[in-house]
Amino acid sequence: MGKDFKIIKRNHDLIVRYRDRNSQFVINWLELLSWDADPFQDKIFHPEEDFMTGYTEQRKKLNLFILREQKTCFLLGTPGMGKTQLLSWMDYELSFEKRIKTKFLKAGKASLHVLKKKIIHALLPPKDRFLSFLYFRLGFRNLSSHLSQEVYKTPWLSWIPKGYIYLFHRPFISLEDQQIPLLLRTYLAQGPYVLLLDDAADLSEENIQFLSSLIEEDLSFQLIIADTPERIANSAWKKVTPALKMELTSLKEPELKEMLQKRIEACNGSGTYPLKEAQLKEIFKKANCNPQKVLQYARDAVIQCVLEKVRQKQDAPSSSSGIPDIPLQAGGGVQIEHVKPNIIPSDQKALSEYERKAQRSVVSLSQEFSSPKSVESYYEEEKDERKDVTSKEKIKKRPLSLKEKETEHVLASLAREFERKRR
Repeated sequence: MGKDFKIIKRNHDLIVRYRDRNSQFVINWLELLSWDADPFQDKIFHPEEDFMTGYTEQRKKLNLFILREQKTCFLLGTPGMGKTQLLSWMDYELSFEKRIKTKFLKAGKASLHVLKKKIIHALLPPKDRFLSFLYFRLGFRNLSSHLSQEVYKTPWLSWIPKGYIYLFHRPFISLEDQQIPLLLRTYLAQGPYVLLLDDAADLSEENIQFLSSLIEEDLSFQLIIADTPERIANSAWKKVTPALKMELTSLKEPELKEMLQKRIEACNGSGTYPLKEAQLKEIFKKANCNPQKVLQYARDAVIQCVLEKVRQKQDAPSSSSGIPDIPLQAGGGVQIEHVKPNIIPSDQKALSEYERKAQRSVVSLSQEFSSPKSVESYYEEEKDERKDVTSKEKIKKRPLSLKEKETEHVLASLAREFERKRR
């Protein structure tokens, strides 16, 4: 029974593949290119070092900023110029230096307490980090109101509130303003702390004042913020004077081409295929060499190339297909004979992956159902399996089973598809 259902499923898969091949409506364009993923996604590819292109001078200046232990750096640029990519690259590079602590944050609309917690949590040793996890994530902070009840003042339960106070009444949990510099001095005895802040203008004025106060303290604390010039000018950051200020400009065309090539090859592609040199130049010009816009326009151009190739394949003569025909009988039903592929081995490489799978499926199907009879009469004869069977086997007529009807229906549908395509 299991084998019968496998046959039905294989027949159904063959029809689906045939319909997909002859459809001009493309959904899985990545599969047609044999790519593992979309290389034009608006996200950071890891490891950052392998996908970082351009901005050589800016990266040198950031390196000097870290070595000189300067306080503040403003990284400015229009949307899509690569500010987030550059911050992520710095976080990746500094992660190999154990002496330097780093934290990469999206500013967002977080409260002051949440911002403090994110900054300090990155510096905590494993034991203190576990206590912070218990208090904030597992809800131990909600137990303080319950532990004030009278039942916990009895001699045999009074140890529970005392233990709670001992464990969780710590400076890195209460995070009072006057305690933050002391905590930073304690945890930064071995090296500097670099805070990378993206979309910095999203922070509230209270949060910006808190970070400004840390900069003014005598701490090994370095701050690198990234945003657009307009948003920085309209926020509280305009009161801060940076030690280093850089504005990212457009990448050069060879650098943009290298960026596309690295992303496509990371997704199992080859070079910049299917984009040609003329298409690349048109994309760079249209995007004004903005990396984010280049990815958007390149994605659209690749999809257009795929659609064009599908249409060209549809317009090609049907005789070029390696899938054999299955004829319909005059009186209805399907007749399947032993099918041999009419393609010589040297031409097999020219077939698409679909054509090879479809050809193998039809050949395998024909071998299992090879018979001079139509499918309607294929199952009408059966050998009698009784123990007293004579040399002359008895023929037993019976109606088709559900499995047999399913197989007949699938084969008939397959034949109709081939007949429709041949017309």
